[in-house]
Amino acid sequence: MIEHIPPVIQLLGLVAGFVLIIVLSVVVFLQKRELAKRANAERRNIPQLRQIIDLVPHMIFARDAEGRFLMANRATADLYGAPVADLVGAPLENFHSNSDELNRFLMGDRALIERGERVFIPEQTFHTADGDTRILQTTKIPFEAPGTGEPAILGISVDITERKRAEEVFGEIVELAPDAIISIDAEHRIILFNRGAETIFGYGAAEVIGQPIHMLLPEQFRADHGAQIDSFDRSPINSRRMNARGKLAGRRKDGTNFAAEASIGKLQRGGDAAFIVLLRDVSERELWEEQLRRTQKMEAVGQLTGGVAHDFNNLLTIVLGNLQLLQRRTDGDPKTDRLIERAISAAQRGGDLTHRLLAFSRRSSLEPKSTDLAQQVDDIVKLTRRTIGENISIRVSSGDDLWPVHIDQAQLQGALMNLAINAAQAMPAGGELKFETSNISIDSSMAQSIGEINPGDYVQVSVIDNGAGMSSKVIERAFDPFFTTRETGEGSGLGLSMVYGFVKQSGGHAGILSKIGVGTNVTLYFPRAAAGELLEGRVASGFPAGDDGSETVLVVEDNPDVLQIAVSHLVGRGYNVIESSDGPDALQKLQDHREIDVLFTDVMLPNGLSGTELASAALRLRPELKLLFSSGNSKIDVERDFGAEGNYIFLPKPYLGDELAVALRNLIDD
Repeated sequence: MIEHIPPVIQLLGLVAGFVLIIVLSVVVFLQKRELAKRANAERRNIPQLRQIIDLVPHMIFARDAEGRFLMANRATADLYGAPVADLVGAPLENFHSNSDELNRFLMGDRALIERGERVFIPEQTFHTADGDTRILQTTKIPFEAPGTGEPAILGISVDITERKRAEEVFGEIVELAPDAIISIDAEHRIILFNRGAETIFGYGAAEVIGQPIHMLLPEQFRADHGAQIDSFDRSPINSRRMNARGKLAGRRKDGTNFAAEASIGKLQRGGDAAFIVLLRDVSERELWEEQLRRTQKMEAVGQLTGGVAHDFNNLLTIVLGNLQLLQRRTDGDPKTDRLIERAISAAQRGGDLTHRLLAFSRRSSLEPKSTDLAQQVDDIVKLTRRTIGENISIRVSSGDDLWPVHIDQAQLQGALMNLAINAAQAMPAGGELKFETSNISIDSSMAQSIGEINPGDYVQVSVIDNGAGMSSKVIERAFDPFFTTRETGEGSGLGLSMVYGFVKQSGGHAGILSKIGVGTNVTLYFPRAAAGELLEGRVASGFPAGDDGSETVLVVEDNPDVLQIAVSHLVGRGYNVIESSDGPDALQKLQDHREIDVLFTDVMLPNGLSGTELASAALRLRPELKLLFSSGNSKIDVERDFGAEGNYIFLPKPYLGDELAVALRNLIDD
């Protein structure tokens, strides 16, 4: 039980002793009533003294050495369940059904009489006549019985049953509290350590009781903490508030440190000071707060990245469009054509880069294509050689006749680059980085061994290093969002989780094999593409046959240069074009020109009406209207309003004139 209870008990003992002195004085006074000269005065005062004693809420009694009651007040009679008149003169045994309890009381009285000393009994169990159990706190004083001069005892008992029950409940609350509740004495030694403290610190109570509180603190904070407690002890009472929380660092039994919040209060233990500390482990909360800050930072960076990608895609659309228009005027000069083709290829790679930026900003949904993994690995290796240090060698091992896989190429390249950078960071002194690709057929037993993968045909790509390696505990959490083994500020902990999410979204699986000091092997499994699915690439530059048309297209684009490029592409292929720069104007033109067959609109438009909102309003006017969307951002907004498989076509920027022509023709002819 909590160590600050005895001072309270001692205080009650002092009060009880004070009352006994008064009562003893009353008894002495009663002895003198035999004196004739005081007889009349005593007869006047005895009823008054009896009333005073009966008003005392505690039990006051006197018994001789044989256990007979010489005197008892009303509180004593109530406890024994008998009138005062029945108690006085009767032996104690008449009112006790418990023989052990009776013998304990009588032996205690006789021992007290023999010693002739006052005694304080902090706790004494008593069973009442109706079977209730009470706990008494009793003070007894030996004296000579009036008239006879025989030895007797005078006692006062305080019923502390309810207080003890409250203490027990409080003790249970202390033990059940999830926070650490620790009490220390004036020498900063631990005198109470609840279960919450055992859970937080990892010590058992028996290991820390009597030990200095400093053992629960990191080394660098121990001296200051002792000074803080001493300063708290000297501070005014009104400034010592238990609800005043302060930041603190704790140290667990395993040597790890953690962030905590603590409140401290002062208690009294006799003449010494004692302190009680309420401590809460906030390391997990601070981790989530830090993760939230990182997420908000990532969201802000993502929004910025998405905006940059959108504007850059508009610029690339203008560049690609003008290059194609220029290509028409070269008169077949092969040197000029080669220069233009190179410029077009570079602009297309720029478009791939913005697609990755959009993926980073979470503004891009997967756009899977049948892909040759070996070719993708070769492309990543070329880029990786310029990214990692010269002290790391790169080796590629590719299996024969790899099956095609149906995945998002930009996401794959981002995943492989992330794994390559992680591997390089695990080899600061240099080493070997290896990429391996191969076909693998997984049966049910192998699938069960790998875990979280279905039987079937897969193409696997492994990124292998001979760096520092990972422990089993790190491997278990490697794919968790925000988990990182790097120092604060050196990594968000999102890289591997994004890789894992991409692979799972592609129907595959990711696994890690690693050993400390040996290296790490991260393997990605991608399902084999369905039979008959061909490898896809960009629409070739030039003018595919049969993509001309004569329909009327309403082109809505707020960027005037992009608008003119789109108009030039369409007019050059025989389409009739009506131009608009925002949604309200486009709606008016739809009402004025019933001949419009296709609405070709940018998703992001000014003046309060987006491309998808414009399309919804247009369909209410013209349900048969064909919809072609374009954006330098992703098609997430279109999918949100029209579904992933809606009756529309989405053309991402930057686009070639040929891609625009093919998309438009497919839309019209479908």
